[in-house]
Amino acid sequence: MQTKFQILTRLIETLPDDLPTHVLKAMRALPPSELLPPPRATWLLLALFAYRERQEWAKQFVRKHLREAVPPSDRLCGLCEKDPPLEMAVPGDPEWQVNLETGFGYGLLIHRSTRELITFGLSRERREVILFLEDFGKHVKPASRWEPAGRALELNPDPAEMWRSIDDLAAARIVDPIDFNGSSFHPWMGDCNHRLNRHLCTEYATAIVRFLRQWEDANRRLWLAAMIGDWELADELARTRDNSKLITLTSERAEQSRELRREADRVRRQERKFLDKSWRVKAAAAQGQLARAASGVTQTNTPNTY
Repeated sequence: MQTKFQILTRLIETLPDDLPTHVLKAMRALPPSELLPPPRATWLLLALFAYRERQEWAKQFVRKHLREAVPPSDRLCGLCEKDPPLEMAVPGDPEWQVNLETGFGYGLLIHRSTRELITFGLSRERREVILFLEDFGKHVKPASRWEPAGRALELNPDPAEMWRSIDDLAAARIVDPIDFNGSSFHPWMGDCNHRLNRHLCTEYATAIVRFLRQWEDANRRLWLAAMIGDWELADELARTRDNSKLITLTSERAEQSRELRREADRVRRQERKFLDKSWRVKAAAAQGQLARAASGVTQTNTPNTY
């Protein structure tokens, strides 16, 4: 999986500022789907970087409007008992509600009308993105599947799929686990257990943000979706154009992608059956050992009447 993400980030790094002159020819030269990560994991990666940009905006927004409420970085964390939570409407922009846990170094910014929710850190470090599974996607503009998080949620429709994609990112060292050393963090930190890898943020942030900026242009989405291996979305977009050769290409690649997904699902079901069977065997063996042990205890404790 790590090699697949390396190919993906290389493609994103070399993304030109302009569309290819011959889009169809360029799309035919793209790597096959099996050499790239599954789109569900790719879009989660892109969504995390998009969220990272939104978090940075939220941090600066709060610092601008609540300078006195946000302590310097060297005072953040470890102040749980001294600094009570702060909840208030943002001065000068009351549509936003801010909840600051300065003792823990985190805050929430909530829009009263759209219910957009952004979790952000108060330190000046830009590593930032952390996964709050129950809040993921709440920063997305309403009903927008064209937001990276919107597409990520479309491809990861339930928590099991989302965690599967998170596991893919963790295996490729794109996200790192967070070790809280067993500390009793605030309850809304409960599902926060991964953050973007520092090296990835340093090396690829500029290129990925450039991709995200280009994605905002609807005319570029067909090419960009194909480039990152989301051929099903590329096929959907191609069918809005009057180009039979283009549709033939995207439909063939989309079917290949679907077959890869079906095969991955078959493998996962087989692995689950194997694990279930293995656990049943172990459970039966353990139950037998317990039964024998209990029988031995009973025999040992039975008085000898002879």
